[in-house]
Amino acid sequence: MNSRIKMTCLWSVFGLTLLTSSLWALNALATDFGDLIKFDGSELYYCGGVTKAEAQEVGDLLVQVEYFGGDERSVQLSRSGDTIEIRFVIKSEFKDDKEVMDSFQVIGDFIVNAAFGGQRAEVHLCDDWLETLRVLKLS
Repeated sequence: MNSRIKMTCLWSVFGLTLLTSSLWALNALATDFGDLIKFDGSELYYCGGVTKAEAQEVGDLLVQVEYFGGDERSVQLSRSGDTIEIRFVIKSEFKDDKEVMDSFQVIGDFIVNAAFGGQRAEVHLCDDWLETLRVLKLS
């Protein structure tokens, strides 16, 4: 194979890799998780009628219970009708783990009672793209 053909093949592979990376980046940018507040390296997105003050309060509560702090974590807070939705990103292998579900149930109940006066709420255990893997109804 002559060097000109080799170089053309290398540039083709490089171009395809660059195009794939660019398309992935554009897709990531097109995904709107809402407005963002950072807490100790973690992310709290809020949207769907949730105010910045409500999101700030929830973020402060997550710091208080030490969910935020240390590890990078992502949470989204939104409203769907009269229901508060708290979305936590987890590894998919934990979506059916009873201990994990119980822990998120406790955190969710605490947040809803402290920040929203016990309004109807759900915890959504989600993948990295905030797609729901499991819903936990809160009391």
